[in-house]
Amino acid sequence: MPERLQVDRRQQFIDATINAIAKYGFGEATVQKIAGEIGITAANVHHNFGDKAGLIEATMRALMRLISEESAEESAKAVTAREKLAAVVRANLSSSLFETNICRAWLHFWVHAPHRPELQRLERINAGRLRSNLVRWLRDLVGHDEAGIIASHCAAIIDGLWIGKALGTVDLTPQVAQTMVIGFLDDEITRCSR
Repeated sequence: MPERLQVDRRQQFIDATINAIAKYGFGEATVQKIAGEIGITAANVHHNFGDKAGLIEATMRALMRLISEESAEESAKAVTAREKLAAVVRANLSSSLFETNICRAWLHFWVHAPHRPELQRLERINAGRLRSNLVRWLRDLVGHDEAGIIASHCAAIIDGLWIGKALGTVDLTPQVAQTMVIGFLDDEITRCSR
């Protein structure tokens, strides 16, 4: 199978997993239901990913890769520390990520991560990456001590928005969510500069 076709097929599996988790929940999103989302047999999923755990891990990795790609793309356009900081926020609340089905799938990952070492490890990597990216640019603007505190608060706000989007209690567009979080950061930077 040509590499491009393999990449496209792999993305179909990822999309089917996200849709099945959003539709049925983590526990009820069986390999059969995930396979049914794209009209293939469960054996095809098992052949490509081993089992449901392998498919879930691949899905989480794909979402993390998308965050990294969005972050790199946004950062490439930024020059100042303030712009780089805003780029981190935009990447984590981009229109390709901050949508209901993806937020629902991620919420299920969070719920299961404490009990599944492979998901827990990926979540630690993802949370650590967000925090370190925020700290990196905040340090230039508010100093080392304040950067860690503000980064933790900012990450909590972003996580809260994702949870709210997953539960349907937050009905914000990605752009409004980005503006809200960037506004929080601007307020904190201003507070620290007084």
